[in-house]
This record gives sequence, structure tokens and C-alpha cells, in this order.
Amino acid sequence: MIHLNSKAEEKWWKNVVKSITDAVAAAFDEEEPKGNEFADLVKESSGYYYWGFDCDIKDKTVWLRDSEGCPNLDGVANLIQAYMKKFGRKDVIHFQWAETCSKPRLDSYGGGAFIITASQCRGYSSGMLIKKALDGLSERGTIILTLR
Repeated sequence: MIHLNSKAEEKWWKNVVKSITDAVAAAFDEEEPKGNEFADLVKESSGYYYWGFDCDIKDKTVWLRDSEGCPNLDGVANLIQAYMKKFGRKDVIHFQWAETCSKPRLDSYGGGAFIITASQCRGYSSGMLIKKALDGLSERGTIILTLR
């Protein structure tokens, strides 16, 4: 959830949702959306107009959540950073995600996190975080343990 500081911020997010919804509809009709800065931010990260999130805006709060099981995490991170730049936010916004599977498979679990400021946007998978933590250890060897 993102706590908004003004009506202008709320209006901006409502415009984001409408713009991306319109772009997705146009893409399904095989039309290229033109002049849609928000949809372009989403497309920049994935190559297509899809963000895979539901967005509720009320009581000065934006709640973003996965809608279809395959969210465009980079696209949403880009939008959050654009919001932070536009409104001069000095705080840090972060979110986590989980990758799960209905069957036990070694390569089907994980997740990660994004840490976003107006000037930086960094995404880390759980594998990257584990590698970073292992780099500081003197012990070596690999044992993969998947807990479910």
C-alpha cells in the first residue's frame, strides 16, 4: 500500500489505472496506444502493455496486488518511481513478491523484493539475495532446501 499525501496524487494514480486499462484494450484490438506515458513505462520493462495488477484507490491509499498470477513487477516499479519523482517523495517504497507452484519443483519457488526511491529503483530476486549473502561466508558448498 502507498499512502498518498494529496488529492493530486490520488488523481495521478486514477489516471495511471485508466491509461493502462485503455492501452491494454487497444493492444487486444491490435492497435498501438499513442502518447500514453504510463502504458509506455509498463511496456518499457516487458515489451508489452500488461501490468497484471489490481489497483484500489481510496482513503488516500493505493493498494496494488497481483491480479492474474504473472504481474509485471518491473513495470509497476517503474510507475512507482515515476510517481515518486513527480511528487517529490523523499521516502522509500518497497514491496516483496513470492513465486510459488502447486507441485514440488526445485526451480518453482522463490521471490524477491524491489526497493524504490525517486532516484533509484532496485529489484532483487531471492536467488540474488542468497548469492549476496553467500559471498560474505568463508564456508563453501551448495545444498538446496525448498520449504513449503
